[in-house]
Formats: sequence, C-alpha cells, structure tokens
Amino acid sequence: MPEALGDPWPGIERAWQEDEHRVMFSHVYNEHQNRTKVTEAELVVAAAALAGEFRTSDTCVAGEVGAALVSASGRVYTGVCIDTGSSLGFCAEHAAIAEMLKARESEIALVVAVSAKWGILYPCGRCRELMWQVDPRNRATRIIIGHGQVVTLAELLPQPSNP
Repeated sequence: MPEALGDPWPGIERAWQEDEHRVMFSHVYNEHQNRTKVTEAELVVAAAALAGEFRTSDTCVAGEVGAALVSASGRVYTGVCIDTGSSLGFCAEHAAIAEMLKARESEIALVVAVSAKWGILYPCGRCRELMWQVDPRNRATRIIIGHGQVVTLAELLPQPSNP
C-alpha cells in the first residue's frame, strides 16, 4: 500500500498487496458494476491498486499515479499516468476519462487520483479543464482530495476557459 495513504482509510492496508494489484482491483470493479453507490474509500482503493511506477523504456515511465472515477451511471473507470522524456504523456485522470468515453458516458459523479509516493492528489488544472469540457454537468463532480475531504469541480475550477 502507498505509505502516504496511512491509516485514515480502513481496509486499505489489508487490500493493498504489491503482487495482487489486478486481483484486488477486479474485486472492487466487479463488485460495483450493478450498484449505483461506490464509497469514497472503495474508489481510493481502486486508484491506489493501480499506482506503482514502472518503466517501459529509457524515456517512458507509467503508473506513478492511478485514478478511478465513478460515472453518473455508477460504473467505475480507471487509468494510470504516462510520463515521457518529450512531455507527450498524460495524467491518470485523462486515461480514466478516456475509458469512460469509450463506453459512451461523459458525466462523472466522483473521482480520485492516488500517487504511490504522495497519496491522494488534487487534479491538475489540465485535468480539471478536461472534466469541465467533456460534459458541463461535471461542474458538480465530487473530487476526493483527502480523507473525509471532498470538493466539487466547480469549487476547484470556478470558471471554465473560453472555447
């Protein structure tokens, strides 16, 4: 388990096992496919399960941050970040949003990004803007920014940029 998450999330310690990322994530994902309510802690666990840096080449590192989101329909989508030497990478939130869009959904109910090194992260400005532009209803998206701390996208990004 990422050390930065600490004790505030009950159950994460038991769920986090380096060698079983996919198994644990599959459980969270499959358990909630037919439910409309995924808890904040469960979403953090899903994102944390993906967080763990791995190098794919001399100029590319992936997975330092994992993201998980719940769409308005209750489905869970995830992604990892990709960092390249030429700055062509993207954030984990972008990858999760792309997965959601592949399913022809665009409204995000809840989202979190987790770093293996730093724990729960705020979405960067680029990610905030992407959520807003993908669907204006995402203004009401709830964003987990820490244990017991949830804000809306509108609170983090009060005004959209001009088209």
